[in-house]
This record gives sequence, structure tokens and C-alpha cells, in this order.
Amino acid sequence: MGIEVRPNEAFHFPFVNNIEINYNQTYSLYDEKFWMPTNIAMAFGGRISLPGISFPNIKLDQTSVIYDYKLNTVHSRYHTEDARSCCRISLASKYDSTFWDAHRILSFYIR
Repeated sequence: MGIEVRPNEAFHFPFVNNIEINYNQTYSLYDEKFWMPTNIAMAFGGRISLPGISFPNIKLDQTSVIYDYKLNTVHSRYHTEDARSCCRISLASKYDSTFWDAHRILSFYIR
């Protein structure tokens, strides 16, 4: 399930030519009851032109992946404590590329 929206030809943004705006959202069913967003992608592109000045094309893409929802769960006291005073895991400060390669969440590129 998902949506994809973009403005039509009536949309005009001052000083921006060749404008492209896209917004995509996909949803997954959780607990056989709730449709929750799992992928949100936004893209903006265009050329900014002011009188006497023109910039090259600009393209911005942003993608968020949300997963492993826990809905209607009971929260323990641990969740209400200040996260900074809880605990620290020494391995959390090390970047391990083999771990992230094995646990890649976003394995595709949305255009």
C-alpha cells in the first residue's frame, strides 16, 4: 500500500525553473490492524534563476525507512528514565561496516 504525490503544471514556485517535487510513502500492515508508514521518500529538483544570476540544477533526495513497530505495548520504567543516565555499551561507539552491510535496511534507490 502506498501513495505518490507531486504537484501538477499549475504549481509555480518563484525563481525556480524545471521544478520537480515528489513525495512517496509506503505502508505495511502491523498486528493485522494498523497500516503504518515504512518508507518515506521526498525529492526536490530544479534550477534557481534570479535576474542576472543562474545556478546549476539542484537535486535533493531524502529517504526514511521505519520498521519493527511495537504497537500497544506496556512501557517499563526503563523507557521513562533519561536515556543518558541509563547505560552505555562500549561497542556502540565503534563503526563496523560488515555489520551494516549484513543488516542493510534500504537496499534500493527510489527515484
